[in-house]
Amino acid sequence: MLTLETRQKMFTFTFERMTVNRLNEDKLKKQILAIARICKRNQQNEWEFKIPSKMRTEVPINNGDLRWRYTFVMRISKPGSRSESALQKQLERITVRLEAAAKKQHWKKIADEALAADGLNGYQVLNGAGEAVGDTAPTFQIEVAKPNRWILGCPLPPLTDEVLTKHFGRLYDREAHIRILYDQLSVAVRTNFRTRHHMLLKGDPGCAKSELFKCFIAWLGNDLFEEVDACTMTKAGLELMLLNHAKQKTLKPILVLEEVEKCNDANVACLIQVMDSRGKIQRVNAHTVRDGDTSYKCEIVLWGTCNNEDTLQKFHDGAIWSRFSTKLDCERPDETLMRKILKREIGDIDGKEEWIDPVITFCYNELQHNPKFKRDFNDPRYARAMLAGGDRLLDGSYFRDTRHTSKSLRIMNTQEKDFDNMKKEDIKVEETPVSSGETNVSSASVS
Repeated sequence: MLTLETRQKMFTFTFERMTVNRLNEDKLKKQILAIARICKRNQQNEWEFKIPSKMRTEVPINNGDLRWRYTFVMRISKPGSRSESALQKQLERITVRLEAAAKKQHWKKIADEALAADGLNGYQVLNGAGEAVGDTAPTFQIEVAKPNRWILGCPLPPLTDEVLTKHFGRLYDREAHIRILYDQLSVAVRTNFRTRHHMLLKGDPGCAKSELFKCFIAWLGNDLFEEVDACTMTKAGLELMLLNHAKQKTLKPILVLEEVEKCNDANVACLIQVMDSRGKIQRVNAHTVRDGDTSYKCEIVLWGTCNNEDTLQKFHDGAIWSRFSTKLDCERPDETLMRKILKREIGDIDGKEEWIDPVITFCYNELQHNPKFKRDFNDPRYARAMLAGGDRLLDGSYFRDTRHTSKSLRIMNTQEKDFDNMKKEDIKVEETPVSSGETNVSSASVS
């Protein structure tokens, strides 16, 4: 609660807004003006509202919050003399109105303070109609607090054994991939992104491609990565996202595009000029022809994942495929590696290690020979899900249920039983009588 001191009739209110993405500056200015105007229109007393000519914008950094923070300070004052009790009541009403107006514009009052009536440099005074006093409207100067990040010229943090254990310890057989990704990104950072090598991880689902990127994001901070799912991405959406960020100079240096080949090839056409030496994003349509070309510098590194490389190679006659200068295969695990993965999963779900052998046997001995399961038998996600069977894996009841719910497994199991029955049938030997002088030959028949 603000309190008044004698002859002290100036007060400040600090407002804050937190967002995941950076907001349009013109929109923010309108919101600030709307807050002041609403309060002034609802206040019949002779209070003056002063709005700032500066608004502070804090770029998100890897501090656990990872949001844009906007703040501005509004000052109000009361000219003339008035009893302190009356001023206090008016001030309380203004405070309530300010908070309501700010909430409507998605802002929040975080501080208030009573000040001495010193200079008002940097503030614009609004009249009773909520308009700026003077010949010109308020001019906002956006003050950006830049983070101290490696992208601003600092080198990448070293890839030490401690980093590998802490951030990549859950991945198996991916050390080579990690080192190559790190080396390629180091070149981009060292050259201020003048030299960029785009990376593609390709392979069947369940090969830890996305997980590998997520480990890098957790290590370096997601304020440096823009993650996009190509499956739900549209052409206009990707273009506008890159154009807006490039225009506002808020581009994140690394664009992670998941499952590139699962979108329409037209949706990624804008990446052709982004990924090559031009390093720009450009949009030409009826509006840009009329109003002027829209083109901005867009020197970013693209990291992508792909399940079907044949499909991606057909995009724009291979233009996207060729721009991924480094393509790394991610393969499914063998039995030894699958045991490590299941052992890690056992620790996560507080299970028993004796569950592992039945799952390995079922996957690599039975499912591997079933054509319907040729893409699933060595999928870590499929094997990990089987551990939910718990102790029922030990007596085989979980696998019986699995066969019962799978048509292909039931058919295969029936065929194996028929074959076993055929092998168990006896071979009957019959004696055929012969005449004298001929050799007695035994003839065999199989019933």
